[in-house]
Amino acid sequence: MTTQTTATPPRTLKPRSTGEVLDRAFSLVRAEARAIFAVAFGFQLVNHILGKGFELFGYAKFPLLLQPRLQVDVDTARAALEQAGWFFGATLFFTGLAILLWQLSVAALSAPVGKGVGEVPVRVGEVFSVLAGHLPKLLPTLL
Repeated sequence: MTTQTTATPPRTLKPRSTGEVLDRAFSLVRAEARAIFAVAFGFQLVNHILGKGFELFGYAKFPLLLQPRLQVDVDTARAALEQAGWFFGATLFFTGLAILLWQLSVAALSAPVGKGVGEVPVRVGEVFSVLAGHLPKLLPTLL
């Protein structure tokens, strides 16, 4: 007796037309609009709160940058340069944090490997619990 094994044919990748990509995207948004909005709103809310906090922090900690003067003595100029350096560092930190939040929001709404878009329903609670496990893998992408 001979046993024949049937091998599955290799999958071929073919480019999708623009219309097909848009059709799938719109059908996903129609099917999961509330969940997608909730996830995106959560990340945008955190980003907005951090941005407002950064703005208020700048008003409190860098007053010389916000109140330019025509006549400046040496000590004031030195203090303004020091504040400008700290402000630049804080801006870089905030920008990195905003990029990380953007990457997390994209990862939260991406389909898992092996699943097509629309095959996995978006559940808000599951999105954040899955992201917590993947955060160490996402952090090095900032570099």
